[in-house]
Amino acid sequence: MTTNLKSRLAANEVLVGAVVNILDPMLVEVIAGAGADFLFMDFEHGLKDYSAVANALVAAELCDVPALVRIGEKSENLVARMLDAGAAGLLFSHVSTAEEAQQLVSWCRYKPLGTRGSGVTRGFLRHYGNEFDRRQQASRDVACIMIVEDMVGVGNLEAILAVDGVTGIAIGPGDLSMELGVDRWDHPKVLELLQHMATTVRSFPGMGLLRLCVDPAEAPAQIESGTNMILITHDVHLIKNMYKSLFTGYHTAVEKTNKR
Repeated sequence: MTTNLKSRLAANEVLVGAVVNILDPMLVEVIAGAGADFLFMDFEHGLKDYSAVANALVAAELCDVPALVRIGEKSENLVARMLDAGAAGLLFSHVSTAEEAQQLVSWCRYKPLGTRGSGVTRGFLRHYGNEFDRRQQASRDVACIMIVEDMVGVGNLEAILAVDGVTGIAIGPGDLSMELGVDRWDHPKVLELLQHMATTVRSFPGMGLLRLCVDPAEAPAQIESGTNMILITHDVHLIKNMYKSLFTGYHTAVEKTNKR
């Protein structure tokens, strides 16, 4: 089992994770080895298949880094299969009500806490104790993060946070900014709303608050506002920006050489 994410949040640690869109085991190892506290594997966007997720989850587990999988489709069977494959927890997109959150949590936990069905899975292979005990431990360990990204969800935020089994809230600034009718995440309307949401989450001790942070200089302000799960930008952006910087440098060197 990977390092328990919920225990670290309960201990008031601030965790720094990364979005993984390219679900390749080697890239997962690179990011985990670079110091990620957790991974945010995106299965909501793009055309990834199940085998890619499965292999990425195995790599994360071998690196002892908890991997959360974001799913767009609200499906009880999909939730079970992701957890069966080794996900430490799930990120549920577009959660707007406490009733939704309650149902999603129930899908993540075995009876009597939830409705997750039992089956022979990867977890069975590394557990040598009682199978009932393993499943009850899995119910306690699983992380259930609700992504609130519309104004209905903002209005129901306290009720969502109060649902037993909700580990944390992720704020979706992209969708919220569009709903507010603005074209950037740093618009005063967006910042005011994000601060309001962070204050609400902070009133629930031990609750995770996950926010995207595109620049380390922004991290102190986010931490002071209550963010304890900092998410650096997408691997696709980072890799593109790295190569863009390199190519720009080399093209500049070529131009200078040709002018001599």
